Amino acid sequence: MSIKPFEEMLHESWEWFNERFPQLDVPDPEEVGMEHRRLKATAVRYFLESVKLKPNEIYVEVSFSRMKPDVYDAHNNIVYDAKTSRGRTPSEEIYDLTKYYGLYPKEIRLS
Repeated sequence: MSIKPFEEMLHESWEWFNERFPQLDVPDPEEVGMEHRRLKATAVRYFLESVKLKPNEIYVEVSFSRMKPDVYDAHNNIVYDAKTSRGRTPSEEIYDLTKYYGLYPKEIRLS
């Protein structure tokens, strides 16, 4: 299986995001680069097109409480955390997310 369709989806989501919601492109000073930003753009597109959220219900890199999620769905209390997982296993990423977020959000999704 080729990763090309996935790369195309990330690229298309990035272009869609930048055309419609450039104000939501808030780079995290610690992030690794464009791949991470494209994952966040894909999450925002999903929330707007599939979940049918309004733009004012989505927060990108906004601190609240003790957290600063990559993307936060305020309507459904869902945190989306974009992970490129370079040099880490999925179980390590999940452990860190659970430790960081605890039980606060209703759901934590990672990509």
